[in-house]
Amino acid sequence: MSCYQSTYQTSIDNAEKFWEEVAKELYWDKPCTKVLDDRDKPFYRWFTGGELNICYNAVDRHVLAGHGEQTAIVYDSPVTNTKTYISYAQLKENVADLITDRDYDWDELTMKNKEIDCVQTVATDPLYILYTSGTTGQPKAGERTDPDTILWAEKHLNIPVIDHWWQTETSWAIVGNPLGIEKLPIKVGSSSKPIPGYLVKVLDDQGNIKPCGELGNLAIKLPLPPGTLVTLWKNKGRYYSSYLEKYPGYYLSGDSGLQDEDGYIFIMSRIDDVINTAGHRLLTKQIEEILCDHPDVAEAATFGIKDEVKGEIPLALVVCNAQTNLSK
Repeated sequence: MSCYQSTYQTSIDNAEKFWEEVAKELYWDKPCTKVLDDRDKPFYRWFTGGELNICYNAVDRHVLAGHGEQTAIVYDSPVTNTKTYISYAQLKENVADLITDRDYDWDELTMKNKEIDCVQTVATDPLYILYTSGTTGQPKAGERTDPDTILWAEKHLNIPVIDHWWQTETSWAIVGNPLGIEKLPIKVGSSSKPIPGYLVKVLDDQGNIKPCGELGNLAIKLPLPPGTLVTLWKNKGRYYSSYLEKYPGYYLSGDSGLQDEDGYIFIMSRIDDVINTAGHRLLTKQIEEILCDHPDVAEAATFGIKDEVKGEIPLALVVCNAQTNLSK
């Protein structure tokens, strides 16, 4: 069994023990009393009773361990042609005491910065709030990397392109090539395999597992691993109806895809990007890829329009290459 497969299988077969061991890598002000709290299913919580400070774990402890001069962040902006290296010690020094609901000038604040102690927080407290799409706070689309884009990038950048699939809601990759564990062979068009902690299934509308190679709705077996969303801001009901209600015991990702015989996941589109034409499920992305294979086509967009007989039919808009002779 490969290193990846062994690690992944342990995270699925004994998730509680797996994450208990991972959590030992952090500094805890107070250890948890329960690793996985499942008293309010399907609303799971991790490390109940534990107390820690994420800033201390991310920065302070590395300085105290003698790694203060090690680079923590590389700021590389091709827009401003700026490249800056920020060490752990600099991060610790450049802190500011902020009051909520106000706008500040960061450079001005850090010039008069002062040492601020880390505050213990409960492990189940919210760490941050993220908008799921722009500033609307309403769940919408993640974006698929199509094979042509990957091949183009590899050719012109002359480096391997490592694809992955994640969502704002998960905060970290669901599927990817786990280079820190083992580099997996790359399959163009696939985000590779599920990351430890994520049991991904391809389901039909009734919740049955689809055979290998068949398109379906991507769902993740509960509980989600630590670090993922626990609710929507002030809207627990919508969190349940949007993600948990359709498939009991699963988190509905909102994306469609398939899994091949080697366990590789292929993300195809958002569930609502599938066009139902006379009982056939047509993927907008697949239609667009076929259109873009034509030498005269630069870009294409496909969407469904109502049809009295077939329910929906696809309508495609294309942008031709500049060299295209439109008189043909």
